[in-house]
Order: sequence, then C-alpha cells, then structure tokens
Amino acid sequence: MKTTFVIIALLFAGIIARSQDLNFSQFYEQPLLRNPALGGIFDCNFRVKSVFRNQWQSVTVPYRTGGLSAEMKFPGNAGSWHNVGLQLMYDVAGDSKLQRTMVLPGYSFHVQIAEGNYLSMGAMAGFVSSQFDPTKLTWDDQFVNGQYSSVNPTRQLIKNANRTYADFAMGMVFSRPLGELGDLYVGASMYHINRPVVSFDNDQNHRLDRKYGINAGVTVPSGGRNAVTFYGDGFAQGGHRQVMFGSFYSFSLADEYYDDKNKTNIHFGGVYRWDDAFIPVVKLDISQFSVGLSYDANVSKLKTASQGRGGFELTLSYRNCSVGADRSGLPCPKFGSNF
Repeated sequence: MKTTFVIIALLFAGIIARSQDLNFSQFYEQPLLRNPALGGIFDCNFRVKSVFRNQWQSVTVPYRTGGLSAEMKFPGNAGSWHNVGLQLMYDVAGDSKLQRTMVLPGYSFHVQIAEGNYLSMGAMAGFVSSQFDPTKLTWDDQFVNGQYSSVNPTRQLIKNANRTYADFAMGMVFSRPLGELGDLYVGASMYHINRPVVSFDNDQNHRLDRKYGINAGVTVPSGGRNAVTFYGDGFAQGGHRQVMFGSFYSFSLADEYYDDKNKTNIHFGGVYRWDDAFIPVVKLDISQFSVGLSYDANVSKLKTASQGRGGFELTLSYRNCSVGADRSGLPCPKFGSNF
C-alpha cells in the first residue's frame, strides 16, 4: 500500500494551478469528464449520475453548471465487458448569458489482463454548442456624457453569436479490486483531440487546446463496514494546470456493505482544488440512490472579493444491477466506493 500511495503522489507532483475547461468540485461523480475509460467501472450494470453547481453568486451574475451521465454494461468474451454511455453538460455564465451545451456519446471496453486486474479503454465523440446574447453586452460608446443607455447605438458589430463544433476524447485505465471493500485505479486521458475552433467568428487561430489528464484513486478497508477513499486528478491544458485531490471516510449502517436493497452508507470528507478552494463534502447512499452536497470555500486571490465564498454543488446518482435483458457472462468485480 505504501508503494501505491507513492506512485499516486508522484503522478500529481508536477501538475498544479488551473485548467481552462469547466469542472465540478465533486469531480468523481462525473467519471466520463475525468476519463472516458472510467465508464463501466462500477459493480452494477446501469448507473445515472447528475450534478448541479451554482458559483460566484457573491461576486457577480451566478455561474450555473449542470451535468448528466448515463451508462450501461454488456458482457463480452473471456472476462471482458462493454460499456456505452452518454455525457451531457450545460453551462450558463455572465451578463451575456454565455451558454455551452455538450452532447458526448461514449464507449469503453474492459478486459481482464490477469487475475483480478483490468485494463479499460474508452472514447467519447460528439458536439458542443456555444451561444450568447449580444444585446446584454455593454460597450464604451454607449456611454454618452457619462450616462449609459442600452438604446444608444454602438459601432461594435457582432456577426455571429452561435458556434457548434465536434469534440473528441479518449483514455485508458488500469483497475483492480482490493479485497471486498477496496479498489485501485490509475489512468490517463486526452480531451479535445481534434483541437476544435471555438471562436464565434470562425477564426482558425482560436482553437481549444488539448487537455491531458491523469486520474487515480484507492479505497482501503478500515473495518468490516468502513473504508477510506483517496481521489486525485491532474490536468494540463495549454499553459494552464489543475490538480484536485480529496479524501473520504465511509461507513455502512447496513449488515453488508454491498447489500443494495438495504444499503445505507455515509461518506464525509473534503476536496482541495489547488490554489483555488477547499471543499467539504458529505454524501449519503440509500439503497440504489446516492446524494452528495459540497460547498467551495474560496482560497484564491479572488477571496477578497468573494469573501471566501464559492458555490454549492449538489449530486444525485442511481445505479441498478438488474437493468438489461441478459446479464449472463457479465463479469462482476466488486468495486468499492471509488465509483
């Protein structure tokens, strides 16, 4: 276990600061946004995960972001399985109501490479649509004699307020269970492989930088019905870096940790987004449903304006082990609270 923790620490040692992409504080609740190969690594055969985030309300017009993912597993050959998924995300920000909508179908394949060891490969490909309301913008030449009026004409011409582009991502993950409650995974991913043009005027020089990521986590049993989980993500995109890591303590009130019908688990802990925010988190599992709540306590240079306040984030998820016409031949590795 010491070797595992050293490897995870080294993976993230050189990746700090911030990234350009949107992200969630409970980042582990949207696995396809971390790594497409994380799709299908869970101990049932169907799951849906959702998240809603409200941020910076104390500073400016709130930034609101929502995400929804759905996945289903199908048996393959010789200890392998397939997973199909769909990642949706919606974001609206600022006075101009700048919106971004993502629709990214995904597929992952999982194969057992040794007893209890799995290699997963995944990809996502879809479309992203961006738009804003130019009538909500304020320009310098709309101030006349020091007074602003939205009816004052402006020389600023906006030819296009909409943009849609294709986007591609792929990843790889190594995972293995660690006993009845534990599991370990380490992965790498790449997003925006095609470097899409994102400017509204179709300027070919304004392309989205590729984002390179590493992901890791481990759940360690600490008792018959208790476990400690460590998560970590590191991303590099253009000249920006981001690292997030967290730790959670989980305990079960049911007789068996994996008893889906009677399961009641409580998780509490926190996440740190490097040089940005500390995020306390609490999560409750009841049968096949889970709900999580977190709050960003801002520690960045914006903390003076924000008074240390960031935003709330709410997650809701559902998983089912009986969805699907035929589960025969589907491997059933026991993944713990990582997923």
